[in-house]
Amino acid sequence: DGRKISVGDCALFQAEGSPPSIGIIRWLTTNKEDYPKLGVNWLYRPADVKFKGFLSAPNEVFYSFHRDEISAAFLLHPCKVAFLRKGIELPPGISSFVCRRVYDRANKRLWWLTDKDYIN
Repeated sequence: DGRKISVGDCALFQAEGSPPSIGIIRWLTTNKEDYPKLGVNWLYRPADVKFKGFLSAPNEVFYSFHRDEISAAFLLHPCKVAFLRKGIELPPGISSFVCRRVYDRANKRLWWLTDKDYIN
């Protein structure tokens, strides 16, 4: 649709029959026969991780090391994600997803972005 997207940008992606997902574009490959391929790190929503009794903001997402290569045909549009330290709030008037934590899929745990204890 003419919008530019670059490595490092966050975007919404729509796979058929699934709700939109949020990801960070890590690489881009092109070929002449098909849509370009995108390497994407996924950001999880609280509903995706389902921790009991866990409270989060409606716009909160969690960084993950889960990475896939997908067709650019699934790209909906760019979006904004603010990566913030624990205790820092999004300034008033800014509309964005907020990421303060890392989701460790293997151990089903959340870590603060500033924690040194998690290992990829």
